[in-house]
Amino acid sequence: MVSLCGDTLAQHELAGFKEGVGFAYSKCRHCECYFEDMQSQFNEDAYTKRTLEKHVRQCDEIEKANTDLHRNSLRTTYGINRRSKLVEFPSFDIIQQTLQDIMHVILEGIAPL
Repeated sequence: MVSLCGDTLAQHELAGFKEGVGFAYSKCRHCECYFEDMQSQFNEDAYTKRTLEKHVRQCDEIEKANTDLHRNSLRTTYGINRRSKLVEFPSFDIIQQTLQDIMHVILEGIAPL
């Protein structure tokens, strides 16, 4: 069972994103930045923010892909494995309401910079 704690891998699995962020071009649950950019650009205004509406469209596109190759390519591009059941919860925004992992995001990511 997946915990609702702030652990990044658990949050990604629960939300349907790639659990191993090394397997996606867009690695963040909150924006569509690429790894190379996130290493050098630290202003959130430089990135396109994810929205629930766009996330649902990307899930639709993945589900409607004609071939496994195309489906896997979209999953890698969007950083999404599957549509999460959380998307069906009324008044729950999977993009805005999933927790951040304080150790990985804050202590190992933002704080040292």
